[in-house]
Amino acid sequence: MFSQKEAMNSLVDFFLHNSTTIIFHDSIAEKRLTETRNKLIYVLAAREVESSLIEMPLSLYGELGPEGQIRLLTSAELGAFIQRWYRKSVRSPEQLAAEFLDLVVRESLILATQSGVARENPVWSPMGDRYIDETGNTVSQPMVGGCITVDFGSPLSRLVDESSSVFGQRYIPMTQKDRDVVVEKFGRALALVDEITPMYGHMIRTWVKRIFVRKSVRSHGEDGTSTAFILSSEHMPKYIYTIGFGNPQLPEKSILSLAEGLIHEAVHSFLAGYEDVYGDFCSSDVSYRPVSQWSGRPIASHSIVHAMCVYLACHEFMVRLRGHVFAHEHADLDSRLLYIASGFTVRHLPSTRLATPTAIPPHTSYLVDEIHRRMFRFYSTARELATSGAGEPQESAA
Repeated sequence: MFSQKEAMNSLVDFFLHNSTTIIFHDSIAEKRLTETRNKLIYVLAAREVESSLIEMPLSLYGELGPEGQIRLLTSAELGAFIQRWYRKSVRSPEQLAAEFLDLVVRESLILATQSGVARENPVWSPMGDRYIDETGNTVSQPMVGGCITVDFGSPLSRLVDESSSVFGQRYIPMTQKDRDVVVEKFGRALALVDEITPMYGHMIRTWVKRIFVRKSVRSHGEDGTSTAFILSSEHMPKYIYTIGFGNPQLPEKSILSLAEGLIHEAVHSFLAGYEDVYGDFCSSDVSYRPVSQWSGRPIASHSIVHAMCVYLACHEFMVRLRGHVFAHEHADLDSRLLYIASGFTVRHLPSTRLATPTAIPPHTSYLVDEIHRRMFRFYSTARELATSGAGEPQESAA
């Protein structure tokens, strides 16, 4: 296990695409898997489920074998199952056992790859990558990067969450033409990441197992006027290893914006795994909300810590892309790079603006300040922006 300061330095170096930190990155993935397994064991034990109720699902879980168990442990549905227990929304030991049995049975049926048995309803893997249809045939959803499912219609992908920018509207099925466009664009976006920043391609494949896509109608303002299509992306903490994109089929969603979105949301997923292993960076209490140096909106301090890492990685990708021979193919590159850079060129240190009910841990302050110092020096040296004579960032009086 790395010390806190070693871990902070390794995080910064990883997001600066330092290849020596790949071992650190992979160690977090392994520890997160172990942590998820331990949480599952704790959940099943803490409610004192009677052995007669849990014996069958545990037996089936064992029969999945190492590969099947890893599939289940990295599935969005198991992550949500564990979180439901921690939030005490699972009402009884009997309900808990029944939900776990359902997950294990569905994965067992998928891995058995039995075909020809007619069913009243489709049976979906908790991973969402395949299902058994009503005729008994196993159907696979499209994949990109060899291991990331593009989920067009699993029951989970149809969720409606009014607090979500991507999933606030009802599910609308995509045409086959739209689906083909989405898969092709995500494939090109991931290939671009692989070409420019191979370590980020590895990160995406490690921390993203499933992409929800949501087609939507134009949103409307209070006065009834039509506004822009939802084109945002979203990390989904409740559903581990899962991210979402709004309307990636539209021409307005460029390959660069999809590549940036993949990096952006994969970093969030990576950091969520890091926090599972090392603990939260700080409280996520939303009653303490400093202003984001990018959006200008008040957000939780925990979100600012994530944003510092996210934009560091996106900046590194775009700076490297800018020097590439086909940078001219991405018309929106300079405007995106300028937006990201703007948040790193303010003079105050980010740690002086974080606010939570309890003291900010020293290692978290070190992380955000170290990112800011490195980026401030980058632009002071390169003269990319008008920072001549600004000097090193200073502690804020705020």
